Amino acid sequence: MQIARTLLLLWFFVALARPTLAQSETITPENADQLVETARLGRGWVGGVSWSPDGDAVFAASMTGVYRYGLDGSETQALPFSGTDITQNYVFNRDYGVFEIYSLATGEMIDIHPIVCNQPLAWLSPDESLLAVSDCLSIQLWSLRDRKLLTSIPVESDPKRGTLAFSPDNRLFAAAFEITQENSAPGEPLYIQEVRVWSVDSGEHITTLTTNGLDRVITSVRFSADNRRVLTSRIGGVTVYEVESGDFERHDLPNLPAGSVYGDYRTLDWAVWVNDETRIVSAWSDQTPGQGMPSFITVWDAQTGEIVSEVGGWHGFLSGPYPSPDGSLIAAYSYEGLIFVWDTENEPQIITDQHPAGAELLAAHGDILAVGGFDRAVRLWSLSTHELTETIFAHASEVQAIAFSARGLFASASVYDTWVRNSDSRIQDINLDAGDMLALGFNDETLSGVTGWGGENLTVWTNAQNGLQTSPLNVSSTRAAIGYEEAAVVIAGGMTDDVYLFDLQGNQIGDFNPGSTVTSLQYTPNGQLLVGISGAFGIGGHLSLWSTGSDPERSWGVPLHTQITTAAFSPDGDLIVLSLVDGTLEVRAAEDGTLLASYPDQGVLFDVIFSPDGTQIIGAVHTQVVIWSVGA
Repeated sequence: MQIARTLLLLWFFVALARPTLAQSETITPENADQLVETARLGRGWVGGVSWSPDGDAVFAASMTGVYRYGLDGSETQALPFSGTDITQNYVFNRDYGVFEIYSLATGEMIDIHPIVCNQPLAWLSPDESLLAVSDCLSIQLWSLRDRKLLTSIPVESDPKRGTLAFSPDNRLFAAAFEITQENSAPGEPLYIQEVRVWSVDSGEHITTLTTNGLDRVITSVRFSADNRRVLTSRIGGVTVYEVESGDFERHDLPNLPAGSVYGDYRTLDWAVWVNDETRIVSAWSDQTPGQGMPSFITVWDAQTGEIVSEVGGWHGFLSGPYPSPDGSLIAAYSYEGLIFVWDTENEPQIITDQHPAGAELLAAHGDILAVGGFDRAVRLWSLSTHELTETIFAHASEVQAIAFSARGLFASASVYDTWVRNSDSRIQDINLDAGDMLALGFNDETLSGVTGWGGENLTVWTNAQNGLQTSPLNVSSTRAAIGYEEAAVVIAGGMTDDVYLFDLQGNQIGDFNPGSTVTSLQYTPNGQLLVGISGAFGIGGHLSLWSTGSDPERSWGVPLHTQITTAAFSPDGDLIVLSLVDGTLEVRAAEDGTLLASYPDQGVLFDVIFSPDGTQIIGAVHTQVVIWSVGA
């Protein structure tokens, strides 16, 4: 008995000493101007990896900084700025309309300013003296030593990502393209993969390497050490070309039925020669729907094309390869967040887990925050502890929509697959082949969605107890929302600026014209009010609220200084939070659109929501999740 009392007292004092999370204050019109950033979830995507000169560490460039990881597991931040690529001497920051290059040793920006329009591709020569930048339908070759533009090669389309390459002697440059055959006959391939080779000095086109339709989707290009051969990775295998003659040899992954679309799901991400070019190391991912996209590293005999060994089972694409200075190790990283090194003989050594947030889409229920994005994964985080609780790799393409039901069922959808799960496991797969998922939502525990290929042939579907019910919609659009009052489905746009209201059976029950093209739609929690976003890039934005329910008089519109990316209501419907394309976060009154607070320079905001209890605003900021709460 005495022991029991002692244990009880001990438990009591431990409980008193245990730290507790402070209860956050509900965000209201009165305190909306007092928000502060309280948490960032996830390190952010790794943009590239390089080795230290002595080979005892790797550097990783990410959207949150450049980090050094020792092979002994140590970690330090090398540079505070973001990077999308990294080499032994340089860090790149490539974004839409932006190209910057920094010295890894000093952090100093290099004075080179290529012409860029979209998100440029970049590649360095093996000795890092030459730089290739591809964008705006041209490939620009620069001398890093002289800071001079050597030549600009016009092209009719941008090369495939990851396929720029210099020969070891710096005399040749190559890039892969996908060419559409406009008048292809039945049975002939619609797309032809080409590797074009130019002279670095003159920019003259030397040759074009192609298998005339046998290969599909080239993902990487490498020259041999003697500059005479080119190695490419592609869907289903690797191809080796002779530069002078154009002859080629193809090596395929095993168990790929001839003519089967199943080969489309086994794409090699990269390939590189190792061991004096007696071996080829490649990475590939099985993108078969429902398999979780496991990835593998394969070693091939370069002479026979036979597979020597294979390791893997990671989730998501594998990016690389990054050979160590002495060639004894290869570094790579996965979308799962793992950075590892490998000697091609033993098991890979994981040196860090970045825990990327992958943030593009957000949904929340209770303490659970679901985050989806282009890496095909859904990550579940705790809103109270800010810890990653689960990563779900279960889609064959990027996540396009996520939703919670009132009682906690969770649904996630991509263009190829949709599934529903409870708190423990996936309980249902919904087999759809109807195109992009434009909207997803629950009515009690019944899931509905709107799909369409490229905004055409839209379909509303409901996963009812008696099976999947689908109804065609007689409009075309790439924007939709789902609510559950008078108007169950709202479609914006099409060939006009009209907004259309439908029920779940596909019957049109109303329409109106907001006066400009609507780019996003969001219902109030009670499903009776609809907020719409409209505007054009460079012109400005417009935020509007319309009634679709029992309060037809409640509507308003306010202009904004720039375009809006997304908007969301607070749980009580009193507030609207906006993310703008210039990185501003705004909080407005839902009653009339009055601006209550503005927070500029928050980063690239893809999505923004309120937490279920209304105490937090959660933003998908590039590849991280950022949480704002009322400050002390």
